[in-house]
Amino acid sequence: MTTAPAATTIPAAAAPSAAATAARAGEAAAAAPSSPSWAEAHSAANGSGYHGDEETETKSKAKKKPLLVALDFDYTVVDSDSDHWVLETLAPRMKEMIRELTKTMQWTDLVDHCLGKLHEEDHVTRQQLVDTLATIPFSPAMLEVFQLVKSVGGDIIIISDANTFFIEEILKAKNARQYVSEIVTNPCAFDDAGRLRVRRRVTSPPHGCDLLCAVNLCKGKELIPRMQNYARVLYGGDGRNDYCPATRLSPSDFALFRRGHSLEAALAREPARIERVKAQVVWWDEAPDLLAAVRRIVAAEKEKEKAAASHF
Repeated sequence: MTTAPAATTIPAAAAPSAAATAARAGEAAAAAPSSPSWAEAHSAANGSGYHGDEETETKSKAKKKPLLVALDFDYTVVDSDSDHWVLETLAPRMKEMIRELTKTMQWTDLVDHCLGKLHEEDHVTRQQLVDTLATIPFSPAMLEVFQLVKSVGGDIIIISDANTFFIEEILKAKNARQYVSEIVTNPCAFDDAGRLRVRRRVTSPPHGCDLLCAVNLCKGKELIPRMQNYARVLYGGDGRNDYCPATRLSPSDFALFRRGHSLEAALAREPARIERVKAQVVWWDEAPDLLAAVRRIVAAEKEKEKAAASHF
């Protein structure tokens, strides 16, 4: 795992190649010190993006909590894909099978199918799953991100297309579960035979969102009701399905996009999509970069609060 230099400024150059995207990313990275105070109320959001009523926000600002950090899980909190990690670690032959099945099968259904194969053919136990999940790459810097957010009174939630068992067990293994307030993902449970079953979070009716969302999960619709009571929201992710929640953020929020994955590729193919993201965009490469970005946002907020207090 690559480790970035400590306490360096987060690279804020554009990830997608288009010039407009480059300008947005560069401006956003420099914007943290001048963004509105956490004491100012956060804009509400609806299906087409953010909206706000200034008078309502002013009246309700005393009720707002300071900070919500919402994060994807695979290749964001951890440095791998938890589904691939489990299936291909316990049964390397599945790599080719997964490649073929993805052509015809929805991903959550595919994972459930493969877990059935692990149980029936390889006799994999619950403890073997737990032990394998514990070995997934996880940067100590991510744990520092969690600790920093909690130290300033913030909350952390996970919104992921993985599943409850994988996320819970990984967070416990990395001593990070206590920092996470809620996990929003596909449900799963062990049946009487000891086989892990995974189900889609959304089945019927469909969520109906076309902003690069997976058929079984619209992260934007999951984020909207959870962000209402916070003065500022930071959303971090790497995948195509992390685009939709970023479009629900207000200009005082931050979209923390990881380079090198499907979100960056999607925005490179369709650069105009970045215009729907009203939040300040910061691109990051490794967990130490994300930690430095969150530190900078927190430090800028403390400076604003200090300046405001000096006027009285």
